[in-house]
Amino acid sequence: MWILLVVIAIIVVVGLLRLPGSAERRAERASQHELEAYRTCRDETDPAKRIANMEHFLDKYPESRYRTYAHANIFTTYLDDVADTVKAVSYARGVLASARPIEDKARLYSVLMSLWLATGAHDSVLAVAREALAAPIKDGSVYNGMGYELAEAGQHLDLAVELCRKAVDLSEEDMDKSNAYDSLGWAYYKAGEAAKAAEALAQARELAGDDVDETVLAHLGKAQVAAGDAEGAVETYLEMMSTGEFDEARAELDSLYCVTERAPDSLEADIQALRAKKMTPAPDFALKDKEGKRVALAGYRGKVVVLNFMNPT
Repeated sequence: MWILLVVIAIIVVVGLLRLPGSAERRAERASQHELEAYRTCRDETDPAKRIANMEHFLDKYPESRYRTYAHANIFTTYLDDVADTVKAVSYARGVLASARPIEDKARLYSVLMSLWLATGAHDSVLAVAREALAAPIKDGSVYNGMGYELAEAGQHLDLAVELCRKAVDLSEEDMDKSNAYDSLGWAYYKAGEAAKAAEALAQARELAGDDVDETVLAHLGKAQVAAGDAEGAVETYLEMMSTGEFDEARAELDSLYCVTERAPDSLEADIQALRAKKMTPAPDFALKDKEGKRVALAGYRGKVVVLNFMNPT
């Protein structure tokens, strides 16, 4: 009887381990372990040890999603900490020429382009960007980063647009696509194509939803002003100001209120009304202080309260 029960228990345990949920949990734990291993390598302060640890990481985790970051980290360590540009470029070129999967080494294109931009090597910028565009990279963030960097530098803007368009096409999640549209809109803005910029940035705004970043709003406001849409720009900058204080947005609104039908002296009241509309009362809760005394948030109603949630470890 006992033997039969043990056999049944083993069968049940094995069955549970094979359930999809169990497999997903194991995969999640493995991914977390890989991330921690990568961070340990990344945080090593000695450059030589960091490179050696990263190489060990690459050997130990041949299927890790963090391999592309490891390669880029080795490159930047050679470049910034070892201060050996030749070694850095040689390493990147060696990896890119290898038979390793493209997703493992894709970010080397962006770090190489950053180096060429910083040193004014325009031919190399064009070459590495074209090389990246021809590669079967599936990670849209690689193209997004390269395109945005060119747009910020105001260089090779046709190429920046092409890179950002590819990022848009490859992005699947709404926030990733929002970031890509933001980069595309910024590239169009820098290229003087205000209407296309405003259209792309409006897409970025819509896809971001309630999580829209103030950078997206700032870019959209600039594009709307350039495109002659003063009313749209007012709404965008007011939304931006409803989340915090931004000197550039306030300055733009000061100017826009003078050229629209809004009363210039009503700007501050409009901003405060929007901020008040966004505010919601915090739910009450109680915790013990370091002396063990129960402290409730309700006891501080009407006062300024700063809450700092921190990891005690």
